[in-house]
Amino acid sequence: MNVKKLKFVVLFCLANGLFIIQSHAETVLPTDKIFPPESFWYSAIPRNVELHENSAAFVTEFLRQKSAYYGNVSINTTSYASPVYYVDANVPTTQVVEWNCQNKKTKDEGLAEQWSAVPVPAFAIPANGTDAEMSIYQ
Repeated sequence: MNVKKLKFVVLFCLANGLFIIQSHAETVLPTDKIFPPESFWYSAIPRNVELHENSAAFVTEFLRQKSAYYGNVSINTTSYASPVYYVDANVPTTQVVEWNCQNKKTKDEGLAEQWSAVPVPAFAIPANGTDAEMSIYQ
């Protein structure tokens, strides 16, 4: 079923502490409701919120880092940003192995056991970048 719902996108300007709330409609996926209905994740963001007592210092440091490193701020969504795949119990599993990039002397046996049968969908593509990461939620 293709259902529409209202989601909130918060755009903010750190320089002056303004919060602008803009809404838009999106398609509801069966996986959208993964937390209990009363969870804070589904609560509307208040229009007027009290700022943290150290907010001015946070903004100053943020702007210092922006100036010192690259001169811009962005969110990486094309590489080194884990895509999330939602799978059901019918997805075939495959063994995933750890890349020992830190040359550790021992392996995490608990992790190896968890990764012995991972339901990776056939269409899954890892993130660009040397991490080649992905997240799978079942």
